[in-house]
Parts: sequence; C-alpha cells; structure tokens
Amino acid sequence: MKSKIFNILETVLLILSCLVCVFVLAQKFIFKSNGILGYSVYVIVTDSMSPDLEVGDIILDKKVDSATIKVNDIITYIGMESDYKDKIITHKVKNIIEEDGKLIFYTKGTVNNTVDPAVYEEQIYGKLIYKFKIVSFISKIVRSKYGFVFIIFIPLVLLSVKELINLKKLLK
Repeated sequence: MKSKIFNILETVLLILSCLVCVFVLAQKFIFKSNGILGYSVYVIVTDSMSPDLEVGDIILDKKVDSATIKVNDIITYIGMESDYKDKIITHKVKNIIEEDGKLIFYTKGTVNNTVDPAVYEEQIYGKLIYKFKIVSFISKIVRSKYGFVFIIFIPLVLLSVKELINLKKLLK
C-alpha cells in the first residue's frame, strides 16, 4: 500500500514539475512579455520591494488595461533608461499622470530612496495579482546550499538508485 501511495505521489509531483517547466519555458521563449493567456510568472531578484516581496519570491502578473492600474498597485515593466535599461522591474506605483492622452506611471521600490524613471503604458508587462507563498518558500530553500543538497541532490540520488535497482531486477 505504501509503495502504491509513493508511486502516485511521485507521478503527481513529476507531472506538476513538468507543467511548471513547460509554462516557464513557453513564457520565456515563445510568449515573452505577453505571457500565457495574459499571465506571466517572475522571480524577484533584488530586495527593493522588501518586505512586500523578498528575493526568491515567485509572483504571478496579469496583463491589464493600464487605465485600471492605481496608485499603490505593484506592476512589472521593462526599464528603458539609466540603470533600469532592459531590466524587468517590479515596483509599486507612486503616482500616475496623463500627458497627451497617455498615462505615465512613476514607481518606486519600497526600500529605494528615489522614484524610478517614468514608465509608459507600452513598457508595462502586467500587474501583480498573486505571490506564490509555498513555491516562494521552496525556491528560497532550494537556492540555499543546504536546501539544494537536501531537497534536490539527495532525492535525485535516491531516485537514481531506485531506478538502477528496478533496472537490475528487470534484467534478471
């Protein structure tokens, strides 16, 4: 009975892992900034939004009409100038102005001292709609040296040994 439960759990985890990988790869190489059905997943790589978003947090953004974005919403956009050029940034909207019929957003990281350069509607990838708490926690653990060993390396070795044992039985 335990073996059957273990096999089912192993299959479910494998399927979920494959789905996540397919989603991430499709977003990165096929859909890019458009996301899949308007949804995109990002990993936070700096502490500029601490404590709201920490390094290693995984977030889900949704492509929205920029007119629906409000002050204090968290948006993800592509930087176009200075230190932000060609970087994907996730910051909180501090001010919105309209100029010549177009919206201009001013954003800022929670711990940053200055406001970011102006963000235009066409730069915006999406608005934060969800932070994956459990996946973010696992991501942070896996990124640590000991977490990688205990969560990735050891299970991979055990799985490989199990497969070798099964192969040996099959060959007999």
